Amino acid sequence: MKKGIELVAPAGNLRQVGLVLDAGADAVYLGLKETSSRPSICDLEFSEIQEATSLVKERGRKIYLALNKGISPGEEAIWEEVLERLGHLPLDALILSSPDLINLLRERGISFPLHASSLLAVYNSQAVSFLKKLGFRRVTPSNSLFADELYQIIASHPDMEFQILALGGVCFHDTHRCRLPHFLISQDKFFVYCKEEMELLDQERKVIREGRLTAGKPINVIPSLPLYISLGVKAFKIIGRERSDEFVSQATAFFRRALDNLQ
Repeated sequence: MKKGIELVAPAGNLRQVGLVLDAGADAVYLGLKETSSRPSICDLEFSEIQEATSLVKERGRKIYLALNKGISPGEEAIWEEVLERLGHLPLDALILSSPDLINLLRERGISFPLHASSLLAVYNSQAVSFLKKLGFRRVTPSNSLFADELYQIIASHPDMEFQILALGGVCFHDTHRCRLPHFLISQDKFFVYCKEEMELLDQERKVIREGRLTAGKPINVIPSLPLYISLGVKAFKIIGRERSDEFVSQATAFFRRALDNLQ
């Protein structure tokens, strides 16, 4: 494995935390119920977050918590309580997509390293500069950037950590910025259904019910790993907190082998 390269794996339940650690993840990211952009079925209760944190720390790995849902009017007190409880956990970073949470953290005197959610869709150096001013240490540039564009962004910010979405994904939108609620229809066929009056299609693009198709081609950057590393990417994130135990375990092991085989 290349020194300093981090493999970040998803966990949608406590069982998956152990599975991705066994498969070679350097860091695990998960969500707290009612505070992330993913379906609640793949988020954990606070007691489970505590247990997951202990498990990860016992293995000498890192744990990141996604709080990538904005604060709705009237929810300020709820979020203050959430942050107060999280402030006592040895988390390695919070994954945020909303600046209002940064203000709440500062007001409560709670300090965690901050990672910018992929929902923020970083396309240029100016966006990185802005996020840096907000206190973010890690950003996830859009996967739609060309190699020279990504290099220019990374070279312009040597003090920032850069991560890319590296494997998995079920959304047709390259930035994963969809705000619609969604849930898994079929783990085997990568179907995710958004509650919107559109069409849900099968793999042959035939309409099978009213709804919305979010079944894009899964991401896989393994063939280009040497290129991304040479550009300065330091973390590779597997997508799939809503996926099966088998998927997160196999995907993590697959990517671990690819990293370890690099000379």
